[in-house]
Amino acid sequence: MSEKVDLRIIKTKRNLYEGLAQLLAERPYESIKIKDICDKSLVNRSTFYDHYSSKQELLDAMISERLKNITEESELKNINHENYKEKFLVYIEKAIDFVDLDVNINKEILLNGNNIIVKNVIFDSILKNVENAISKIKISNVSTEALARFYVSGFSEIICMHLENPQKYPKEVIIDFCDRIINKR
Repeated sequence: MSEKVDLRIIKTKRNLYEGLAQLLAERPYESIKIKDICDKSLVNRSTFYDHYSSKQELLDAMISERLKNITEESELKNINHENYKEKFLVYIEKAIDFVDLDVNINKEILLNGNNIIVKNVIFDSILKNVENAISKIKISNVSTEALARFYVSGFSEIICMHLENPQKYPKEVIIDFCDRIINKR
């Protein structure tokens, strides 16, 4: 029997995620206060603390939730030795789709040097997902951590290339480029 989810909680968390994302597009993470998040999200401070103990916990939850959707859509959890290249390409495609949903906010977050903490949290979260997926493949003579870092660093840079110049590097070109690298073509 599935547990009922309170729609008010879902709405509150969604508002907090969107408020934080909008603030990150405006200024560095370090300068954002919980009051700012609450004001932008139209959520009372006490309600914020009902769900999160700090802005870092909110940031971690927001990134985790967004990456969970990308991971689920790409079926990265169902990865195996036969399909890993295909799954990684789908993961990249879903990540590009995600950043394209709100290009302006994601440009500011990912390309603005003022949000290094946020970029590191995103990188570490993606790294954990990819490392977990790679550990299921069991590629011999290759460090799981090294391979995951290699893929995630490359993916991150390619997504930034797309954000910087979507006309020159549209999603299709990025996917083709990654396909050539992953499949050694």
